Amino acid sequence: MPTFLLIRHGENEYVAKGRLAGRLPGVHLNENGKKQAEAVAKAFKNAPIKAIYASPMERCMQTAEPLAAALGLGIIAAFSPSLTVPREQATMQSPQARHFVSST
Repeated sequence: MPTFLLIRHGENEYVAKGRLAGRLPGVHLNENGKKQAEAVAKAFKNAPIKAIYASPMERCMQTAEPLAAALGLGIIAAFSPSLTVPREQATMQSPQARHFVSST
């Protein structure tokens, strides 16, 4: 039976401030996010991963790149309009949500 790993993109300045960037273009990983992406690559470098799919958003591709390099795989850019977040929901208000998006 196949196993799917869902890995959220690394931290960026929106996440660090408790906000969601949604589908805004040009949002890149910050230094902590780059370290998180490297940590994912290190943790899964020997995993039997056959394919890597990522959103075409910059921060998602940046998160997938170290893992793809470690495994010698390409990244398949995948997009689903159903995964977008309406702009009016982009601010994380609850303490639980802020904790979730800022945990490492």
